Amino acid sequence: MRNINGERGQVLPFVAVCLLVLIGSAALAVDVGYLRQQQRAQQTAADSAAVAGAAELAYDPTQVTATARADATKNGYTDDNGVGNTVVTVNHGPATGPFAGNLDAVEVIVTAVHPAIFSSVFGSTGNTVSARAVAKVVPENPGACVFVMHGQWNANSPDADIEAPDCGVMVNGNVKSQNGTWNTPFIDATGWITATDSQSGSVETPNIPPFDDPCARVPGCAALAASFTQSNPDGIYAGQPYSVASGQTLNPGHYTDFSALSGTVTLNPGIYLVDSGDSTNATLVGTGVTIVSLAPFVNNGSNTNISSLPASQGAQVPPLSSTQAAPGVLFFIPSFVSGNMPWNSSNNVYNGMMYFPSIQVELNGNGSFLTTTFLVAGVIIGDQLTLTVPPNGGGQNFLQNAELVE
Repeated sequence: MRNINGERGQVLPFVAVCLLVLIGSAALAVDVGYLRQQQRAQQTAADSAAVAGAAELAYDPTQVTATARADATKNGYTDDNGVGNTVVTVNHGPATGPFAGNLDAVEVIVTAVHPAIFSSVFGSTGNTVSARAVAKVVPENPGACVFVMHGQWNANSPDADIEAPDCGVMVNGNVKSQNGTWNTPFIDATGWITATDSQSGSVETPNIPPFDDPCARVPGCAALAASFTQSNPDGIYAGQPYSVASGQTLNPGHYTDFSALSGTVTLNPGIYLVDSGDSTNATLVGTGVTIVSLAPFVNNGSNTNISSLPASQGAQVPPLSSTQAAPGVLFFIPSFVSGNMPWNSSNNVYNGMMYFPSIQVELNGNGSFLTTTFLVAGVIIGDQLTLTVPPNGGGQNFLQNAELVE
């Protein structure tokens, strides 16, 4: 019989090798699982920070990096300039990828060093994980350019027409329209829609969820809402003297009313604060203008043509300046002001956002024409209204969202 005494202990090295492999496998499994979890958390932080940075582009591009890093901090990743374990890199205009150098896009890279767990047995002191995201400002297409915030849209006449081929209508309430022509991509309402119009292909969607005030997504409007508040209605003109508007040329300022105006009046660029608005006897003209009214602004029988600064100049907000109009916003009545506003038998061209979220706007009488680019009202009564939003002049030029593209 063969003597096996000399083979004793040979299994021990084999077991040791197997244990080493098992430990290594456990280290790999645990560390990889842990790092994948961290990578998902970092990706969430990078995505959120990129969207926050891109959303800031319309308001103040100089704050893109600070805004993105602040958002990353909220998600648990604070840039420490390489001193510690986390670096948050923000590139306004991505450094790589299909959107490299695009100033409408923001790239965020979150890099963090995570401690080794079982793999430290094999000499690893830490594992570096990176997550990258790119967000870009994109327009709502087709966006809405007419919003009714608190009631209804009534248009009960063959003379009640809407010509808005590039943008739609949204109503927090009901829509009642008969025998007019609505040329708009869509009509959405939280209530019912009764329309016997020539729709020109409009898609009607009743019973939608309530929607938010679009002001917050228009930089100039958001700046005005923050400046002219119920506790400080005079806003940027607080403490300045009042003056009655008169003459044929006006400069920006705080006016008690416009009722003394007559004939053709030129508004020089800037912000006009009016306590009581009535331009019935005047024709207003001007560019680079924002009118803020602290009461419903009567405008019967007028023939007005005024323009705001382009909405694309939103980077100039904040702060508001009396001599520079709020970008994109032509007419602004704060949400704390309510009442009825008749604009009957008028032919007005307002190139910019008209914001009256708590006002009932009445556009009746023979020959009521309103051409604008963006309208927000509490209620619209337009039985003899022709409302025109020129092509390429609607909501898509105002309402923009920041979306992930990489």
